[in-house]
Amino acid sequence: MQRKPTVLLFALGIFFVSLAGKSQEYRITNYGISEGITYPFVYTISQDDRGFVWIGTGMGLCRFDGFKFTTDMVPDTLSGQVVGASFKDSSGALWFGYQSGNIVRYNGKSFELISAGAEINSSITGFAELTDGIIL
Repeated sequence: MQRKPTVLLFALGIFFVSLAGKSQEYRITNYGISEGITYPFVYTISQDDRGFVWIGTGMGLCRFDGFKFTTDMVPDTLSGQVVGASFKDSSGALWFGYQSGNIVRYNGKSFELISAGAEINSSITGFAELTDGIIL
């Protein structure tokens, strides 16, 4: 007869503990043009080794430092172009592919426009790295 109250108390204890686990709050912040992003559509997001978040939009790249968005660090010739792909390689460099076919490498300090060795007339939609460090 003593068993029923013990089982009931145990079951109630598990129930209340499980409710406490579901009471977590997630803080989500929405960012848009009014906060500094250059375009309402985001096509790619990457994070560099220093913690900056790079956002590829329909009007170029934005860098987010956790507080504000910056767009003045990108070369002028690429500032208004659509960034459709991004990739972080094994050395920590970021690669950005543009809809125009341009490819840009960011080493953490400066941007470098990469020549693919052939004229590219289509959008760059992705990157991959081989085991020997070659980027495709």
